[in-house]
Amino acid sequence: MEEATASFMPFRSMLQAFGIRQVSPRRVPYDYGSLMHYHAVAHAIKVSDFTIVPKELKYVTTMGTEKMAFLDAKVINDIYCPNACVGRSNLRCMAGGYPDPNNCAVCRCPEGLGGADCSRLQPSGEFR
Repeated sequence: MEEATASFMPFRSMLQAFGIRQVSPRRVPYDYGSLMHYHAVAHAIKVSDFTIVPKELKYVTTMGTEKMAFLDAKVINDIYCPNACVGRSNLRCMAGGYPDPNNCAVCRCPEGLGGADCSRLQPSGEFR
């Protein structure tokens, strides 16, 4: 049986080998609440053992959500519909919102914000 050998490459070479590039020019911040993020005890033998520990422990309960986060949708729309509203609307979304690719007259807003441009607070009971 042959022994497995590891080939170590400098980090810069790895980036070039895999063609890693910045996908989103929006530079969406890291989101512990992303659907793509494992729960803190994912794959642990005991549920009391953390396998992933956030740099700031206050985010440990945010990790491992089972629904798409606002920033997940923002990145997906940025990748698959980047020009959906280009030239169709002069709308400027506030507070990290982005133009709704299905209706360029309004913005998709982070939870708790509303209005066409995300500049207003949502009244109680209107959360999605």
